[in-house]
Amino acid sequence: MFFNITAVNGELTLPKEELETFALSVYRELQSVSQPRRSRVIDYLAELNGNSAIPNPDDATGNWRTNIKSSIFFQKTLFAYLYLRALLHKSTKSLLSFESKKYTYLPSAYRKVFNLGVYKTSLFEAIDKALWYGILSGELAILLDADYTIDEWDDVEFTIVAKALNPLQYYKSSDNQFYAYDIFLPIEKVKGLSKLWKYPPEKLEVYNLTTDKDRTDFLISSMKDRSTYGKITYVFGRYVNSEGEVSLPLKFTIYNDKYLVDVENILHADKQFPVISISFYSEDMQLSYSDLIWDYYKEDSRIMRAIVDRAILSTTMGFEINTSALASKDETFTVKPFTVIKTVSDQPAIRPFSMASFDPNVLPVRQLILQEAQNVSALTEFLMGQPTSKGRPTAKEVALKTQMNQSVISTIINRIEDEFIARITRKLISLMFQYHLNEIINSGMLEPSELKEVNELINMAILENREPYYYLVKELYKGTVIKVEGMSGVIKQKEELENILNVIEMSSNLGLVPYLNMVEIFKKIFQILQLDAELVRIPTPEELQAMAKVQLEKQKISEELTASISEQFLQDKEILSKLAQDPESLLAYIQMVANAKVSQAQQLKGDADGNSNSD
Repeated sequence: MFFNITAVNGELTLPKEELETFALSVYRELQSVSQPRRSRVIDYLAELNGNSAIPNPDDATGNWRTNIKSSIFFQKTLFAYLYLRALLHKSTKSLLSFESKKYTYLPSAYRKVFNLGVYKTSLFEAIDKALWYGILSGELAILLDADYTIDEWDDVEFTIVAKALNPLQYYKSSDNQFYAYDIFLPIEKVKGLSKLWKYPPEKLEVYNLTTDKDRTDFLISSMKDRSTYGKITYVFGRYVNSEGEVSLPLKFTIYNDKYLVDVENILHADKQFPVISISFYSEDMQLSYSDLIWDYYKEDSRIMRAIVDRAILSTTMGFEINTSALASKDETFTVKPFTVIKTVSDQPAIRPFSMASFDPNVLPVRQLILQEAQNVSALTEFLMGQPTSKGRPTAKEVALKTQMNQSVISTIINRIEDEFIARITRKLISLMFQYHLNEIINSGMLEPSELKEVNELINMAILENREPYYYLVKELYKGTVIKVEGMSGVIKQKEELENILNVIEMSSNLGLVPYLNMVEIFKKIFQILQLDAELVRIPTPEELQAMAKVQLEKQKISEELTASISEQFLQDKEILSKLAQDPESLLAYIQMVANAKVSQAQQLKGDADGNSNSD
């Protein structure tokens, strides 16, 4: 049994046993390298599913001790995920922009192809899961590949697959040269896929769970010996032998950790691996978001339990009994209200005492832990919309802290957009051109101008005896700038909306609203809120004239009312005598009355002129 693979220096034909030994050794090394990260993620998932890593209190002295846990880990982990998830879903419509250095209509064609790929692969659902896995493991990883899959009807189909890689089933070498991931399928689905393997096992066996402790930890004991599924592992990398032969990228398929059943050349148009992965923070920082808050969570849980236990003890009483003062030493009684105890001494037979005293000086220690958890996570109570634990902070303090923490989160989001989503976009579009080019050309999804530029590149490739999609993919990677401003754009729009509202409020206070173009302002607000800007329209000249007339009438009524009140003041001798001592106020009141009289006279004259003209 032999496999044919493509090497740098030509074609190679290698025995199955040699490649099998190589693939299995690489897989085991990947498992070993990834084990520390997997162990941490297992702890986090166990915690989130109620199987806490924090030990229960010792019940040797009774079960009165509390076993409550801090909310830090649950609160911050889930909020970080929901926050990023909300930004992602708000930005799906305006996530990307394409710019080409040479072509006018090709960028819009790329956009439409991307939208088609999103529809076919449910890409954003995969990115959603990848964000969650990244928060737990510190790495965001997506598989984008064209492969055979089996659906719920057991039909095998060739499709483009977008899959978020679970950190418990995903492995990567430290030099990014090898990747692997596991899938577990019911044995009947494995049978369907096995028809495509070059060397399937003689007998399809179920997976032996006893060899996989990480997986059995999540199963009840009765299921550990009753597995009904098989394990398929895909390893991506290059074959290297002792003679210095190096292959082009390969995909190894391993069944149940024992059999190499297939080897394929990776023939992606962009000549890259199907796995796209980045670290959550930076390449030089392998810690995850959950790693940063995990220790604070455990310590806060410990100190919370100690505080609550101490508080419980401080509210309970102990009793010291002087048995020599009791009338009968053999008497058994329960201390309760209105209990009668017979004694033979003038000294009290029972002396109550407090079991413990509560020390409030320990509370700042817990506050320190909470503060450090906020600092390391970049999520304060301000950003999370919760009341602060520091009383009533000033508006400036809230603004500064929120701005600082939003800057940290914006940096993370920019990294996710530029180094993760942008790479996913290019990979997806290249796969769509490689495997769905006929559908793109013939479906009518492209405008004639777009189709013309796409056909020019296809014809150029055909004339040079290249694959039809060659220049489409090359231009995508080398001649097209992809800007990802979806998630970060939501944050920018939020800041812009706050600034607009602040300007309106300031203008209202200063009486400068008439100088604002309110129609354009409302259109901008509607755009930020992703509402239809057509809901706002410019008033007609007649409507503007009617609005101005109403405003003028309101102003006239206000002036007449003010003048009437002023005139009444001036008719009061006592008020007039006081105003006589304040000439400026007196002149102001007189001016109000005079203006009102003049305005009234002009109005009467205008009405009279109007009546005469009508006659």
